[in-house]
Amino acid sequence: DVSKYDEISGALSKKFEVEFDAKQSRLNQLCKDRCDLDGAIMVELERLEFQKTSVEDIKESKSAEMKELTLRMGKSEDDKKSTLIKINEVDTQLADLEARMVELRIVKVDLVKGNMHLK
Repeated sequence: DVSKYDEISGALSKKFEVEFDAKQSRLNQLCKDRCDLDGAIMVELERLEFQKTSVEDIKESKSAEMKELTLRMGKSEDDKKSTLIKINEVDTQLADLEARMVELRIVKVDLVKGNMHLK
């Protein structure tokens, strides 16, 4: 009886040892896979952080460019308004001069007619 018990016990121990070794091997493989995945995740997080920083830098750069363009557009509009005001002033002065020329021509015609009566 004892030898049969030892035989069964030995067989069970061998079976459990084989199962334990298989599970230990699987656990080791899973741990290795997890380390590999953790490393890949860290690399990806670093890449994403770099890209985020790059995007923020581009955004700030473009924001500064847009601000500069907006300022230039405003100055251009101000310059255009100033030029239009000066053009209107010159047009008014020309109209005044043309009116004064008409008045002076009338005076000249009157003077010429007056001198002709005297002859």
